[in-house]
Amino acid sequence: MRGLHFKPIHPYQSGVSLIEVLVSILVAALGIMTMVVMQVNATKLSKTSEVRAMGALLVGDLADRMRANPQGFTTNSYAFNEASAIPAASTQCVGATANCLPPQMALQDLSDWLNTIQGTLPSGTARISTVNAANNGVDLWLIWIDPQDQSTATASNLNPSTCPKDLSIKSDTAPVRCMYFRINI
Repeated sequence: MRGLHFKPIHPYQSGVSLIEVLVSILVAALGIMTMVVMQVNATKLSKTSEVRAMGALLVGDLADRMRANPQGFTTNSYAFNEASAIPAASTQCVGATANCLPPQMALQDLSDWLNTIQGTLPSGTARISTVNAANNGVDLWLIWIDPQDQSTATASNLNPSTCPKDLSIKSDTAPVRCMYFRINI
């Protein structure tokens, strides 16, 4: 018995099934690549969501501290600029027998709160503007550098709708992210 030979019905049909297999492999590969890209984006966005949720909790913490110290709030003792160093905690506000004045308590609150931000948000800091006496409120920005998203990094990589215009933090490797809050006491 000799080798089997398949003779195409029509002379132009040879190799058609090979092309169909190659096309199906291409379609499957595109589908797998799409799923991989979607998974990478989902991971990146979940981390961004986590940072934003933590930021909202931190702002709630500061608002509670300001409400507990209304005199420190109205004297604008909570104002802070991201270019400034974290204020030193007052030694008079530590311990069970602490007896500190409202401005000293505000410095203690700011020191604790800003240290928590630095430990929680990636390259995190904040800006707290002056007290608005008309509505008893303050404007606050949480600021961090997003190391997860390096796709849009430029020298002036700010989101103009949420970051202050005169922000002193810049990054050439990752975008600077900001969240804006208005706290009313």
